Amino acid sequence: MIVLTSLTITNCSKSEENATTTYEENPLNPQNPQSPQRPQVPQPNQEPPITSADFTLSEDGKTLVRWNNTTRTTLDMKAHPLLSQVTTIDSWAFEDRNSLKTIVFPETLTTIKGGAFSKTGLTSVIIPETVTSIGNYAFSNCNSLTSVSIPKTVTDLEDWIFENCGNLEEVTYGPKTLKASLFNNCTSLRKVILLEGVTTIGTWAFENRKALKEIHFSSTVTTINANAFSGSGLSTITIPETITTIGASAFSNCKSLISASIPKSVISLGDWVFENCENLEEVTFGPKTLKGSLFNNCTSLKKVILLEGVTTIGTWAFENRKALKEIQFSSTVTTINANAFSGSGLSTITIPETITTIGASAFSNCKSLTSASIPKSVISLGDWVFENCENLEEVTFGPKILKNGLFLNCTNLKKVTLLEGVTTIGTWAFENRTNLTTLTIKATTPPSIGEITFKNTALTHIYVPAASVDTYKNDRKWGVFADKIQAIP
Repeated sequence: MIVLTSLTITNCSKSEENATTTYEENPLNPQNPQSPQRPQVPQPNQEPPITSADFTLSEDGKTLVRWNNTTRTTLDMKAHPLLSQVTTIDSWAFEDRNSLKTIVFPETLTTIKGGAFSKTGLTSVIIPETVTSIGNYAFSNCNSLTSVSIPKTVTDLEDWIFENCGNLEEVTYGPKTLKASLFNNCTSLRKVILLEGVTTIGTWAFENRKALKEIHFSSTVTTINANAFSGSGLSTITIPETITTIGASAFSNCKSLISASIPKSVISLGDWVFENCENLEEVTFGPKTLKGSLFNNCTSLKKVILLEGVTTIGTWAFENRKALKEIQFSSTVTTINANAFSGSGLSTITIPETITTIGASAFSNCKSLTSASIPKSVISLGDWVFENCENLEEVTFGPKILKNGLFLNCTNLKKVTLLEGVTTIGTWAFENRTNLTTLTIKATTPPSIGEITFKNTALTHIYVPAASVDTYKNDRKWGVFADKIQAIP
């Protein structure tokens, strides 16, 4: 190995070649130009010049093999005639140089190898755009590091580069893929800015980064992989419309998350994306299908807005979301699957006329539900849709057939309105609805009923179209209620 040193050469005569002091004009005594110069002593905040003992270079001078100085706090490689030519910083070159707080990289630098700056005292790192490769653990265990900027020119990015940088707070990131292990145990990370060119956020990338409050997506990000932000400290998340893929549990266990917006551009959506986000209150949702597991154990969810393009609400989607008070359907929703809102906190529900399918028990066990409206557009209606909605008082119903069991154990049901298209009411559909007092039927032809359809009810008024009053009174089964039948006011 050749150690390159820098020499200062001055003109001297043979008689002066052993002199150790350099002379120059003395400004204090201009008449004596040969007065000795005062030695150059660094100022209190000025570090001594870099010497050959401070570093070791490769034979070709392109690789900084080792930084030997253990006390220097700043290093400007661009300003040094030899260090400014370095293209590679070798593995562990600066390891354990705790005194080093600031470094300026040369414009020739392309490669930072594994562990190069591990355990240094750097407080901020700006990687120049000439760099294309950064190795494993390159800046790991830098406990003073607070900010980092990595340009999109870095195409070879290995693992655990900033692992255990416990005080790292802000990252600006440009490479195409943000790998899972880059910021492992960076417990103070609070802000991440993704530059144009970033396309993918890797699995577990920001898992358990509880200090993370802010993420700026670039317009090029398309993929958020599984568990990418699981357990992070985000309080709000707005997914940009460039994103098409969100992996399973991507935002699960985010205890500070209160609002989330997912655009219709997302066509691949994993399971349990927001599971256990117990303080999530409001969601705006755009993908075609709202899967059953997305909001599992989101116990504070109050409001859901479904954007145009949503067609299906999945099985168990909002089961036991007791805080849920408001659901805004888009005009494109056609299907509510089984148990979708079972046990939720909805107090009123108006199904839009775009919906054609409602699955079994879709609104069962909704203890706060007081009114419900189901349009005639619903042609497929499951069983026990409103079972055990014990505070349901008023229903408007439009489908052709009102099945047995739809309102099973709806003990407070008082008023029912049946729209024009209803043709059949189940044999025991309203049996034992002891609080049912008012029934309005808009069908001109009396719907078929069973012998016990209204057994043990408290019916006092049955309103029918004025032109059909006699038809209802003369019907074999409806005639039993002749004294209660009258024209719709």
